[in-house]
Amino acid sequence: MNDNSRVLVARTAVENVPYENERIFEYTIPDSLKDDVCVGMRAAVPFGNGKKSRTAFIVELYGADSVPEGYKQINSLIDKYPVVSEELINCARFISERCFCTLYESIKAMLPAGINYKISMRYSLIDYCPEGYISQTERDILTVLKNNEEPLTKEYIGEAFDKSIDPEISHLESIKAIARIDDVSRRIKDASIKSIRLKDIELSDIHLTSKQSQVYDLLTMQESASVKEICYFLGITPSVTDGLVKKGIAEYFEEETFRIPQIECAGDKPAEELKLNHEQMKAYDNLSKLLCDGKPHASLLYGVTGSGKTSVFTCLIDKALSENKGTIVMVPEISLTPQMISKFKKRYGDEIAVFHSGLSMGERLDEWKRVKLKKAHIVIGTRSAVFAPLENLGLIIIDEEQEHTYKSERSPRYHARDVAKFRCVQNNALLVLSSATPSVETMYYAKKGIYSLNELPKRYGNAVLPDVITADMNEEAANGNRTPFSSVLLQTIEDNLNAGRQSIILLNRRGYNTYVSCKKCGKIVDCPNCSVSMTYHHANNRMMCHYCGYSMPFTGVCPNCSAENSLRLSGTGTQKAEIDLSDIFPSARILRLDADSTLKKRLSRKATVCLRKGRIRYTFRYSNGGKRA
Repeated sequence: MNDNSRVLVARTAVENVPYENERIFEYTIPDSLKDDVCVGMRAAVPFGNGKKSRTAFIVELYGADSVPEGYKQINSLIDKYPVVSEELINCARFISERCFCTLYESIKAMLPAGINYKISMRYSLIDYCPEGYISQTERDILTVLKNNEEPLTKEYIGEAFDKSIDPEISHLESIKAIARIDDVSRRIKDASIKSIRLKDIELSDIHLTSKQSQVYDLLTMQESASVKEICYFLGITPSVTDGLVKKGIAEYFEEETFRIPQIECAGDKPAEELKLNHEQMKAYDNLSKLLCDGKPHASLLYGVTGSGKTSVFTCLIDKALSENKGTIVMVPEISLTPQMISKFKKRYGDEIAVFHSGLSMGERLDEWKRVKLKKAHIVIGTRSAVFAPLENLGLIIIDEEQEHTYKSERSPRYHARDVAKFRCVQNNALLVLSSATPSVETMYYAKKGIYSLNELPKRYGNAVLPDVITADMNEEAANGNRTPFSSVLLQTIEDNLNAGRQSIILLNRRGYNTYVSCKKCGKIVDCPNCSVSMTYHHANNRMMCHYCGYSMPFTGVCPNCSAENSLRLSGTGTQKAEIDLSDIFPSARILRLDADSTLKKRLSRKATVCLRKGRIRYTFRYSNGGKRA
């Protein structure tokens, strides 16, 4: 594969290098690894003056007739196959240059946390009786290593001594009495099941029992099967398969399996055939042409809420699958992911892979592996889904593209929309940005013709948009309305109550009053830790910070000027809104649902609220399956 007469050099991105010192570090490849090394693998490399190896991503390989003196060799390869493609390495370079982070950090952000390895140093015995003088401590170290078959860490060896053994370890290593070995371990192990398969031998002189013959006949029809499945379907115990292994007819092996997250699909009916209206069909035709012309494109799907944008997505995904192209569908929040997955799971089955932080580390690792092994061609998830290792990427859909959650708040501080555009250019793919309220820059590019624009101005079917009424609270105050509710809102609530209907009032601030100010000095009482305004809670008569949790009792004394009885409560939170509505509508049943009212021990994230003809049932679902109404 490689010309052994030349020196093979790897250009690498090494971990834990400060950004100001970050650059590409070059290492030579030993002859024993030349046939195995590939771009995108990880390697254990020596770095600086330290003895401990570091992890490095191989981003480029080249051959040279010679290299300058002082080049180091990589110690070992960590992976058996590349974990990042050259396309994703180019994407990492783009992020590194744009977001002021190292190339290693950019590549690491693309991989699931469960795939990371930890490198630790271990020592093994070479010569128990080396030439030259060694101290008694060094002799004791050799004895410890001799009494253990496996290599040991320096910390484990040092437990038998009352002092640091670093000088002794260094001396023994220099005289080649012991060898240092890089131990590479991963916290999240691959999931596997015990399976059995037949060996390629003749059965002429081997006697099989009737049950062993059943297993043998089953294995001749398929290459392998799990022991658990064989025992279940044939009604046997593992002793039968043990007998086949002892007779040399079959062999056990560990077969890799995947931890696939459980996805609940609403209802048991299969997915219905999609019927697009005129506007949807027009948008689909335009986007379908862009998907198939072999060039990179970006398009804004601008449609009002309920216009059927998801149906257009689905038809585009069908088209991408027919062209053997992969698809990434991104949603802004985890809470929206199950709804999208449930719809697509019915239609595409195991073609779906899920990427979001709500999964366990093992599930995230296995979903990534399923995509890497081409067992799934549609990825649905949040921001991290933009790095899905799809090789033939043809379509990226970003739903609610204006949401701030698509921007990472930790290093590297990338925006998923920018990364998606870069990947679409690299793969000649189509980027669809969908929203009812697109961001300013996206709408600007669409209006300028840089992005194509497809509009869905009407709701799907017979659904109509609700009327929106804007009330001026300054006019309400001038007319004598001192409540936080406008007169038109109060009248609408009263009409609903008289008609036996329900009303939902959304208020984005919890607590009783949203801020406290001093009438004398004019200062707003803020949190000493966060410098944000404190919120007054009537239930415990305390001022609280909703960011860090700091609280102080409400005494009426200004913490800034120490004036007594000078604090003024202003603004309306959900607690005050509940009390005010109870005073205005004393016969109504009112339920407040916020972080304070649902803060119960063992309370799960799911809460069911049922309102029927004036009766309110609030059902909490606990983690143990119990309920309390």
